Amino acid sequence: MNEQLKFHEIEVEYDLAEFMPNVLADANKLEQVFLNIIANARDAMDAREERDKEIASGKGPVFSGSQDYKKLLRIRSFAENGNAVVAISDTGGGISKEAKEKIFEPFYTTKETGKGTGLGMSISYNIIKDFRGSIRFEVEEDVGTTFWVELPIFYG
Repeated sequence: MNEQLKFHEIEVEYDLAEFMPNVLADANKLEQVFLNIIANARDAMDAREERDKEIASGKGPVFSGSQDYKKLLRIRSFAENGNAVVAISDTGGGISKEAKEKIFEPFYTTKETGKGTGLGMSISYNIIKDFRGSIRFEVEEDVGTTFWVELPIFYG
C-alpha cells in the first residue's frame, strides 16, 4: 500500500521492533486485517483533509489543529505481556461516538453508499479472535485513532 499512501500524500512513520516473536496465525489473513485498518485510516485522513478545506473556505466546523494538519500514519510493533503487538495510528480526526459502538458490527460503515461494505472491521475482528488475539482502538478526539492488534506469542 506504500504507493497508494504516497498518492494520497500520507506520510508513513515506522517504529518496528528489531525482532518480533512468532505468532500462530495465517499471514494472508493478518495481511487482510492490516490492509483493512490502513485503508480505513487513509479514508479517514482524506475525509479530514476535505473537512479542513471546507473550514478554510468558511463552510465547515473548526477542529483543533486544522491549520497545520498533516496526514500521518504511524505503524509500530513490539512485544508486551506475552503478545506480539502492532499499533497503527492515524491523524484522521477520530471516530464518532456512534461508530465506536458499532465499528466491529457486520455491514456498519460510515462511508458513502458504494464506497464501503461495512465488512472490513467485522472480518478483521473475527480473524484476530480466531487466532486467540485481540483488536482494540482508542480515539483522541479531533486528532486520530490508534488500533492495536495483539496476538499471543507462539513458543513452539
